[in-house]
Amino acid sequence: MATQPDDVHVERCNGGLRDRLACLTRKTHACAKQAPSWDAAVGLAIFAQHWCRPHAALRRPCAAPDAPGRRFDRVTPAMHLSLTDHRWPLTEFLSLPIPHHARG
Repeated sequence: MATQPDDVHVERCNGGLRDRLACLTRKTHACAKQAPSWDAAVGLAIFAQHWCRPHAALRRPCAAPDAPGRRFDRVTPAMHLSLTDHRWPLTEFLSLPIPHHARG
């Protein structure tokens, strides 16, 4: 059976999460036993994958090359989709204020 393109993206995401989260590997003591800690760990890993880490296949031409022979900047998926103009350090994400939603 041929692999569908959507399956490839899902498996790539799963592999990246397994590499970055010890709670998803087999035979480990790093367990996320509670739903809030599981949600926080997976959410942070997915955020970092899309907003912090540049993807090897995504690039854009350098505005002003600073090194000889360098013609492209590596970009994150969020930068490629024009959702942001820079790579986010985790400290920037973790220091954002949480918006308060009024209940009513």
